[in-house]
Amino acid sequence: MISCAVTTSVLGCFATFFLFWRYVWYLDLRRKQKFLFFILFLLAGCIPALTSYQFESFLGRYFAAYRYSLYFLFVLCIILFTTTVLRDIIWTAVYASGRLFKTNKIVSPFSKTVLTRLNIALLVISLVCTGQACYEGLRIPALKTTEFASSKIKHPITIAVLSDLHIHRVIDPEKIKGIVEKTNNQNPDIVLLPGDIIDDEIGRVSEIAELLRGLKAPDGIYFVTGNHEFYTGYDSSVGLLKNLGFSFLENDGVVIDSQLFIAGIPDLFSAAAYKSDIDLNAAFQKALPGQFRLLMSHTPADFGKSNVFDLEVSGHTHGGQIFPFHIFTKLYNKYLAGLYETDNDAAIYVSRGSGQWGPQMRFLAPAEITILKLVPEK
Repeated sequence: MISCAVTTSVLGCFATFFLFWRYVWYLDLRRKQKFLFFILFLLAGCIPALTSYQFESFLGRYFAAYRYSLYFLFVLCIILFTTTVLRDIIWTAVYASGRLFKTNKIVSPFSKTVLTRLNIALLVISLVCTGQACYEGLRIPALKTTEFASSKIKHPITIAVLSDLHIHRVIDPEKIKGIVEKTNNQNPDIVLLPGDIIDDEIGRVSEIAELLRGLKAPDGIYFVTGNHEFYTGYDSSVGLLKNLGFSFLENDGVVIDSQLFIAGIPDLFSAAAYKSDIDLNAAFQKALPGQFRLLMSHTPADFGKSNVFDLEVSGHTHGGQIFPFHIFTKLYNKYLAGLYETDNDAAIYVSRGSGQWGPQMRFLAPAEITILKLVPEK
């Protein structure tokens, strides 16, 4: 976790060097003034390390305004860097084309007057977008309803999916309360927690996690481990969720109302790193012929010909969480968000998650409380 924050900080520093060059270096300022701006930009590039709750900053833990100011600055840098790079690529390409066709109507990307005007416009746009990202990170996630039809389903079943809550020491308890209340209002038959529910030392988050005890589902609440349960302490994380009355499915499954079988496996990549087995056959060993088979796997994965399920429910990707990380997330994960058809007549639903990791902000990847309706095929 710390190494990830440090890596992000290094990348942030690189981005802020570029922003300093395009927004400050060309201005007619004194050397001392440019140096001051350089220090400010450099600090902005190190924000990921400063905002990580692992560093236990006193101000960050007890004053939300301070913490969210850091989040705001960090995400502003990301959005500003992205829009500036896209602008410069387009501007340079158009200018090069103008030079090629010997026209002087295209202004150079190094024209101070035009650059200043465009910089101001991009800064305003980025501030608005960052404000939206902050709002998306703070609000209770919206409901996203997805219907899945199957001939194996005889009467409708409503399943609420709360993935990637990432409960840590600085999360707002009111947000967890709001998620619980909004989920209960949908009267789900089942609640699924597909991993990354706990994201901190148990002693730091037990009181906040206790709020999940308010979830109501007549046919049970089930969970599997995500990569962050492994990071923060596998046994303690699993123990905490079990103590809340939730059923743990690891290479195991349970029959629901005779027509549905729910199975679970550990997180795909973390299990290998921590020498924990993944066994799909064991997970569905108790399933009966004709039952609809639902698999919980934190990391979305197509097992190809080994797909012995009808539908896999996953999370992990956050839908990219903050653009342009959608691009890198999609490169690393075959499935980003939504419903996908896979091999062997199976399907995967990937939730964008109900919480978020790192900066408590989202941009072009809103959080969701997924309401999955299994219905008879017409």
